[in-house]
Amino acid sequence: MTDTVTFLMEDGGDSLSCGDAEPGREVILEELTDPGTGETSWRLRSPKDCLLRGMRYHGWRGTVGGRAAYACGVRQIVGVGPIRLAPGGYASRTVTVGPDLHPEWE
Repeated sequence: MTDTVTFLMEDGGDSLSCGDAEPGREVILEELTDPGTGETSWRLRSPKDCLLRGMRYHGWRGTVGGRAAYACGVRQIVGVGPIRLAPGGYASRTVTVGPDLHPEWE
């Protein structure tokens, strides 16, 4: 099973930039949901950085800018689309990730 998501390049933190999303790279898929609107966005994070910070691989991680953050496991990037300019001047990219590589990890 694969998931295809479009993510925005965000400033700062340990989220990956659009240029870092390459096929074969392992990432943590993170879902961000605005509780007021229900709008969902995605970001990709480095598993190594998350491990060093003691972050979870699955489940609720807290809030980021008023959005609820949920970790969706370690995934391998299997495909990428072109980098595009998103509203607000941010870069965005569509990325397809494979199934969770370590569903047993917390």
